[in-house]
Amino acid sequence: MRRRSSLVLATVALLLGSVVGAAPGEARRAPVDPAFTVPVAKLAAALDCPKFSHPRRDPVLLVHGTGQTGQQNWGWNYVPALAAAGYDACVVTLPAASWGDVQVATEYVAYAVQKLHRLTGRDVDTIGHSQGTLEQRGSVKWWASVRRITDDEILLSGPGHGTLTATGICVARLCPAAAWQMAKGSDFVTALNAGDETPGDVDVTSIYSLVDDLVQPAATAALDGAANVLLQDVCPLRIVHHGGSLWDSLTWELALDALRHDGPADVDRLARGACGRLVMPDAVDPLINDAGVYANGVATLAKAKFVDSEPAVTLARARRNR
Repeated sequence: MRRRSSLVLATVALLLGSVVGAAPGEARRAPVDPAFTVPVAKLAAALDCPKFSHPRRDPVLLVHGTGQTGQQNWGWNYVPALAAAGYDACVVTLPAASWGDVQVATEYVAYAVQKLHRLTGRDVDTIGHSQGTLEQRGSVKWWASVRRITDDEILLSGPGHGTLTATGICVARLCPAAAWQMAKGSDFVTALNAGDETPGDVDVTSIYSLVDDLVQPAATAALDGAANVLLQDVCPLRIVHHGGSLWDSLTWELALDALRHDGPADVDRLARGACGRLVMPDAVDPLINDAGVYANGVATLAKAKFVDSEPAVTLARARRNR
């Protein structure tokens, strides 16, 4: 788990800077979180947690991908697997099946991390899939309070710098807000990646596949400052599609390694025979549920609200203006 020394040093530097480095009559202010635009009751209702029974381990927040609910994405794989491994895992369900403004969905993740910290008194680990990785990263980038209490940030099949699939969906200039924001070159991913791509004292692990059918080019998932693990670099013949990362054994073992150790995942710590194991433990009907993930995406897309342009990037502006 994350060491505290750098956080202590940063706090001391901030205090000294406010006295020594400030111009006469000027005080340096610590970063202020953006205000939530979603009612707190709504944010709270989106979080689903078990009875906490592992007080010595950080709780894990699971953030789903586009077109899903939290349970559709995680209830058949990481929820039971994490419980068996000795972790309390909470699931957040994002609004509009994650087809709406990613910035609004990011508020749900930021609130959930804060709430888990209040409930347990511990730092929080987050695991996200697909678009859910953008909300993870946005919560850390734009909420200083979340950055301070996030330990591990584990990203599965994330469109970190935008994906050509979303670009294709929006080729007719009419698509859901989230598709605009996930496209390569979008204003949102540009703002998300501006400056430090992995800000704060957070251990970031990005796990991705060369043959991902929805996130391409695959290298879009790689982030400066993260432990970037291309699955085919570990197991050259491994075939892991986008939904397959939700039940792939190698992906799971890397995620679990990050949770169990200080720092991000390290492929050198993988147990012997990792390339020979296909399905993660405790996954329920993986092929059926995998197909369900794609079906959910198509069904919810048909009901999504379509817009003719990308929403304005407001989170970065709100942070500057406070």
